[in-house]
Amino acid sequence: LQQFTVTTTAQLFEVQYGSVILKKIASLLSIATLFGILIAQVVGFKSLMIALGFGSWFIVLPFWISVIAYTMIGGLRAITINDMVQMAIIISTFGGIFAYMLFNDPASLWNTFTAQTTVFQAQQLSLASISSIILMPGLFSLIEQDLAQRFFASRTKAVATTSALIAAIFLMLFAVIPVYFGMQAKLIVLAIAQDANPLIALL
Repeated sequence: LQQFTVTTTAQLFEVQYGSVILKKIASLLSIATLFGILIAQVVGFKSLMIALGFGSWFIVLPFWISVIAYTMIGGLRAITINDMVQMAIIISTFGGIFAYMLFNDPASLWNTFTAQTTVFQAQQLSLASISSIILMPGLFSLIEQDLAQRFFASRTKAVATTSALIAAIFLMLFAVIPVYFGMQAKLIVLAIAQDANPLIALL
């Protein structure tokens, strides 16, 4: 992706296959999917605000309108800054909470992963389930503009490759935290209000 020297995933079709029509089709599909992702984020944010006691659309909509306007005006630099701030908040917040819980009960991580075997029933993996777990996210990552933009903005292929590898390893390790919280919520049979965020309710 980094070596194609393009700025959008849709441009790949024009550069690689010399087809303007494919570029336009890809652009329309990209707009539609990104709009769907934006709506999903808005709904997720509303769920988070409900759990905190602020579920009104009068709070949610102005927030998202300001975020969209800021991103459009600021361009790639604004997106990069947004990502850095979001990641810093997420990592410090949930990493700190996770460390705090383990500090108070060091055995809770092992006990949770041990106890979950009696709560969650094992599921047989089929070809369809494996493809939905691996293939679909893989294809999404290859064509999704938001992720590809990071590779397009990389200075060199080496920077893009190293960054992707480090990010992948970190994500695999960091994924233990939400899995741990999710198992905790299931094991204590947490009562969750309708449309509320389970993670916030647990915390």
